Amino acid sequence: MKMVNIKVFLGMIISLLFVACATVVPPSGGPKDTTPPIPLSFHPKSKVTNYQGEKIIIKFDEYIQLKDLNSQLVVSPAMAEDPDIYIQGKKLIIKPPDSLEENTTYTIFLGNSVVNYKEGLPVSHFQYVLATGSTLDSLRIMGTLKNAFDLKTEEGLLIMLYKNTSDSTPYLQRPYYIAKTYSSGEFILDNLSEGSYLIFALKDMNSNYLYDQPSEEIAFLDSLIVPAPAKPADDSLNLIHPIKVNMFLFKEIEKKQGINRHVVLKPNLFELDFKRPTENLHIDPLNFTPQDNWYYPVFSANTDSVKVWITQKVPDTLMVKISEGGKVVDTLRLVLKKPRKKKSQGRRKKDVVKIDKNKSPKVVKLGVKTNTGNGLAFFSRPNLIFSTPVRGLNSDKIKFYRQEDTNYIPMDFRIYFKDTIAADVMVLDAELQESTSYKLFFPDSVFFDIFGNTNDTLEVRFGTTKQRNYGRLKLHMDYHDSLPLLIQLLNDKDAVVQQTLLNDSVVIYPYLSPGIYKLKAIKDRNNNGKWDTGNYLDRLLPERVFYLNTSIKIRANWDIEQKWILE
Repeated sequence: MKMVNIKVFLGMIISLLFVACATVVPPSGGPKDTTPPIPLSFHPKSKVTNYQGEKIIIKFDEYIQLKDLNSQLVVSPAMAEDPDIYIQGKKLIIKPPDSLEENTTYTIFLGNSVVNYKEGLPVSHFQYVLATGSTLDSLRIMGTLKNAFDLKTEEGLLIMLYKNTSDSTPYLQRPYYIAKTYSSGEFILDNLSEGSYLIFALKDMNSNYLYDQPSEEIAFLDSLIVPAPAKPADDSLNLIHPIKVNMFLFKEIEKKQGINRHVVLKPNLFELDFKRPTENLHIDPLNFTPQDNWYYPVFSANTDSVKVWITQKVPDTLMVKISEGGKVVDTLRLVLKKPRKKKSQGRRKKDVVKIDKNKSPKVVKLGVKTNTGNGLAFFSRPNLIFSTPVRGLNSDKIKFYRQEDTNYIPMDFRIYFKDTIAADVMVLDAELQESTSYKLFFPDSVFFDIFGNTNDTLEVRFGTTKQRNYGRLKLHMDYHDSLPLLIQLLNDKDAVVQQTLLNDSVVIYPYLSPGIYKLKAIKDRNNNGKWDTGNYLDRLLPERVFYLNTSIKIRANWDIEQKWILE
């Protein structure tokens, strides 16, 4: 009898364990789901007024789960604590904290974080709105955020509103209202209360809702913004339309100079990349005494990087101090030559070094190549490209010929540096003809570089292209602003093919290789021939950029005309 009771008791325990372990599991199998979840009911309803703090239950038509909630969730205005959000089968549960502000409208934006269980299909831009007062704030600001340089858009960038309109607020305070951009760059700040706001956009690199990193990108408007009704409203005098703004994201030039990267390229060459364009750069050695000018700097076009050629004998490991305008920027340790590994000292015969007294020391020559390898465009010019900066030349020894039948006719030309600072590319300027053969010749020791090395003899033969291989573009500009306008022709990889300062209403591109092109315009506010970024505290917006809304296809031996109205 006791044995029977024990068996019954064990059976009951096992049954209870199975019941305790049971959970609600969504069904598996069946056809592929192509429809995102649909909310069937809200309790309390969205946009509820006089909210009393009860748990919010949203029921869907299928089993759901949360995906990337931490990166998707935006609560605006911010609550003292984030709401507790979780799933129970087909229900989404939201439990706001108890410490909500009185007479405030809150938007709980979950983005695309609510997805169905089987296929992960999201409920797009899902949100819930509640008001702790008797009325619902209903004003709105909407707009677009684009990159100021290339007008590209990005999802998830922060759009922030502040009641404190001091310029320093984005550095010090979290925003009162907040939204995120869609992939299209569009954004909506909804359910706003009346007032004037500072609006600020941020690519938040450390997720703290503050502009506190030099690498963060920002956007702002140069005036305060007042929200308007979400739908056009009549105030008896004027029809009030919703506010729509365009904002442009940019990265400020860093205020404090620094070195982002340093790299040794050769035993006598290293490169420095700076945080901002550099002026009055000085490099002082710390572990040897130089003789006069011990280095030769070659700056990039916008002077934010420099290649440094070492022209004297220096230690294998070089210690240097980098200064700008008398202020120390950094000190660096540069390993120019790695020490040779010592051979193992095992049993072996004594090393014997044989010295060949007749062997000449290795002669270092100045390397020279040209841009004519696959032929040269007839409207272009031959370039001489040197391995190191050139200090001087004997131009009388350079010969340039045009071939006619079997004869070579000497040609007049002039030669000059493409960049007098870099001094490593020279242009041979001569009038070339289409579909013609040429010969360039110079003997050894015509050019000498900063180390005193000279070139070997060089003879190059090349031909030029035919004019009918190219297309022609005639651009008609309709532009009436007083600001200078830069027109950039871009290829299909967005590289600048040609830049023109607009002086007339017509721009002609006479010789374009077949392909797809784009047109970009820059309002060059300071007339310096390049795009310039903005500065928040100086209230300086980035220079405006425009793109023609269609690409241009160039065909060989075709003429194309294009009109561009730029407002």
